[in-house]
Amino acid sequence: MRAVEVKPRPAPVEPTPSLAYAAPVTSLRTLSTPALALAGFLITLGAGAWTSQVRFSTRVHDHSFHETAAKSSDCVLRYRLYFTAPPGGYSSRSEGLNYYRFRAHLKFASGKVFTTPVFGNRAPGERVYARDHDTRDDACWASTEQKVVGLDVEACRGQRCTPRPLP
Repeated sequence: MRAVEVKPRPAPVEPTPSLAYAAPVTSLRTLSTPALALAGFLITLGAGAWTSQVRFSTRVHDHSFHETAAKSSDCVLRYRLYFTAPPGGYSSRSEGLNYYRFRAHLKFASGKVFTTPVFGNRAPGERVYARDHDTRDDACWASTEQKVVGLDVEACRGQRCTPRPLP
């Protein structure tokens, strides 16, 4: 497992098979409008490529999830979850309590719901969880245009806890 420093956008975190961690967002660089327009144009040229980015607000254990970005490259779904981890949640004298585990459910306008693997966070601040998921074994659904419309997040505190499913 390794931490990823983000400049200007986070690269996918390569987690160990059993655990994944959120990386800190250390800086964000703004792009000019022409550069963004060119990037959007180039994305639309790719076969089966689409992007969907949504800002919203959902809180769990005082962690504020505020943005989701998803895009595709053929059958591969590339997603990022941006959130703020509170300093107070990582100041316990019991070191085992300075760790949170999350599982997110990305909801798409098509009715598809994608559930992330459980991922962990061990530090406060602006964070991002980024990962790729190959949908070839599930009818390659990421190759058709999708739009993120919601996000549900389950969480628990402690390195060995398991986030409970939402009702």
